[in-house]
This record gives sequence, C-alpha cells and structure tokens, in this order.
Amino acid sequence: LFGEMTFVSGFMHCDPHGGNLLVRFFDSQSRVIPPHQLHAKKASHYEVVLLDHGLCRQVSPSIREAYGQLWLGLILRDMDMLKVAAASLGVGGTEEIWPIFLLNRSWGQAMQQSNDDLSRGISKEDLRGIGRELKAKGINRSNILNFVGDIPRELLLIFKINSLARNIIEELLGPDRAHAANRFVTGARCAVRGQHHGSERTQADLEREIVEKPWDVAPAAPEEVMGLNWPALWDRVTLEVRLVVLQALLWIKSVF
Repeated sequence: LFGEMTFVSGFMHCDPHGGNLLVRFFDSQSRVIPPHQLHAKKASHYEVVLLDHGLCRQVSPSIREAYGQLWLGLILRDMDMLKVAAASLGVGGTEEIWPIFLLNRSWGQAMQQSNDDLSRGISKEDLRGIGRELKAKGINRSNILNFVGDIPRELLLIFKINSLARNIIEELLGPDRAHAANRFVTGARCAVRGQHHGSERTQADLEREIVEKPWDVAPAAPEEVMGLNWPALWDRVTLEVRLVVLQALLWIKSVF
C-alpha cells in the first residue's frame, strides 16, 4: 500500500498512523466478518482502509519517478543510479546522505549488510559507525541541514510516511520479525512499476482520476501488448536477478 502510493500513483495519504488504518476481514464469500466474530470465523482475505483524508498530496510525476530511481539505487547498491537520481531531484552531490535518511545506515554500512539486515533496525554500533564515516568523508551537520533545506518539499512528506510505515510494521510484527516484511525490497518492486507509468498527464487529468479512482491514478503504459507491459516485466525480472546476485555477493564478502 505504501509502495503503491509513493512510487506508482503518487497520490499520498500523508498521515497513515495506526489510528487512521482500518483492516476489514472477509470470509470465502467476500462478506465482511464483524470484529466480534473473528475468533469464530476464518478469514479468506482482508482489506486495508485508510481513514481521514485531510492531509493528502499528489506528488508530481517527475519527483515520483526520480525518487523511485533513487530508491532502486539504494536497494541495489548502485552508486551511479543514485547520483543520477539525486541530480534529477535537484540535490546533486548528496549521494552519501541519502542512505542515512532512507536506510538508517551510511553508504559503507549498506555495502556490508543485506536488505534483510537493513530491515532489522539500527544498533548503537551502527549509529557510531555512521558518525565515523561521515566525519571521514567531511560531511558535517551543516551539510545535512543544507540537504534538508534543498530537497523538494514533497520528499519531506515521503520521509514521514517511511517512518510511519516502519513503526506500523514493527508494532504489528515486533522488532525481531519486522525484517520478514522487507519494506525496502517491496518498495523497490513498486519503484520498478512506477518507472513505466506515463508522466504526460495534466493536473486536470490527475484531479479527475483521483476522484474517479483514487488508488489507481497511473494509466496503462503505451508499451502494453497482450495485457502485459513487457519493458516493465523485463525490468522486474532484472531487479529480482540483481537482488539475488547482491545477496550472494554480500554473503561471500561476509564469509571471506
């Protein structure tokens, strides 16, 4: 849900804390199971509902696509992709700062840890390591404050949503199992989809689509043939292969 909002539709609920989330459970005949009957009836599927739409924003297609590319660069540990995306967002030269905000790790630490490890949370030693690495690279508090001041305002809301999503996952699964719902990899898969949705729509188009179908405001890409978006499918396969290769390389690096 959070990945679809951030990377695909760009239509974002910016205050999705626990009090604004409702989960509805359905039986095998798609009938809602009342909360007091959940202990007696088996649910076949569920639906997540977002409440209170007082703080919603439509992220511009250019920001959404550049941020998706940036996220992919982080998850795939692709510094070149990260640099291009940061420049597209108007904050070139900040590639060493992004991992701290989005992964809670320095770039050097991210290069040593798998995506599962990143999902396990940050330790005191990680925090000390971030400080040492930033100092060694000449990055100080002033650089970070300038970074926050220069990034597009829309990204501050995305940062907030990232933090809320992490907290919700940890509350539901517990800190020791939160890595099982790997939001980093899930976000990367959504980011690949988001790279293949058109950006030529006008503001009027966006507003009309939001009213008519608010959670599916990204139209079918022109490359779709026989119901399949082949470039997007190829990129998804490439992503999965690169994730497997990255995991293997990190494991070999940790062993030897």
